[in-house]
Parts: sequence; structure tokens; C-alpha cells
Amino acid sequence: MTNTNMNMRRGFTMIELIFVIVIIGILAAVAIPKLAATRDDAKISAIVANARTIAEDVKNYYTSQGETNYLTAKVTDITDVPLFTNPSCGATTQATNGTTFAGTLLYICDDSGDVLDINSTNTAGSAQTFSMKQGSSSSTIATALSTETTFQALTNGTSGKVTKLGGTTVKR
Repeated sequence: MTNTNMNMRRGFTMIELIFVIVIIGILAAVAIPKLAATRDDAKISAIVANARTIAEDVKNYYTSQGETNYLTAKVTDITDVPLFTNPSCGATTQATNGTTFAGTLLYICDDSGDVLDINSTNTAGSAQTFSMKQGSSSSTIATALSTETTFQALTNGTSGKVTKLGGTTVKR
């Protein structure tokens, strides 16, 4: 072999480069949708876990504190789950230390709107209840939640599930 033939074989041929680019493109076409689906599954799991947490937190707070303290309790006293006071779910509508839980319509949100509506009664001397129902968002997350069995058991879908809190005899 001469020196000129050796110099020509140093790089990749155009065909080899095209094959590599095609293979990378095929791998990306398979991997990107899988990553997006995994992200959506994680959001759905987080929303279901938050709904379960709120249900337990409200029941536990009412049982331990009684009706009097429940009626004046702030959202941040009852739960650490981020809740919103408006279904638009903007940063300025996040429930704060001053937001009373009882009697306030609250929301859990995904990226595009409310996926869970939480409503509670606040009439002293009557049975205290809170309800959770699927929100009005039509995002892909909200659509997936409509078929998620655990979420449906917690919310009864768009009709809502009402939970009675401890009865009127719980006075602390």
C-alpha cells in the first residue's frame, strides 16, 4: 500500500455515518415516548398518594383535635400536601398559613389545572364532612386518573365521595 491509500482510510465513509445516524434515530424514536409515559405515571402516582394523604390527614386531625379546633384549623396545620384555592392553580393561589381548611374549596393540580376538588363543611354542631371528587381538568393526567382504580375509590369520580368525620360527639 502506498501512503496515499493509507491516508484515505482514516475516517468513516458516508455510508457508515448514515447507518449510525439511522440507528440513533430509531433508538430515540423508541426511548422518548417511553420516558414521557414514565413521567406521566409518576405524576399520577404522586396525585393518588396526595389524595390518600389528605384523606388520612383530615380524619386524623379531626379525631385528635375535635370539631372546635377543626373548624378554625389552617390548611398547613392539617396537611403538608400542596393545595390551591383556585382551579387555575397559579402560584399565587397556593393555600398558605392563613387559609382555613373547613369550608374552603381546595384543589390538587397538575400542570394544566385541577385534578382533585376537596370540599368540607364548617357548620358547628353538625356532622362535619369533607368530599373529594375528580377535578375539571381535561389534561392527559386527568384522563388517566379517571381510570385509575385507587383514585376512583377515593373520589367516586366526578360525583365525589363524602366522608363523615368522627361525628358530632368528638369534642376536645
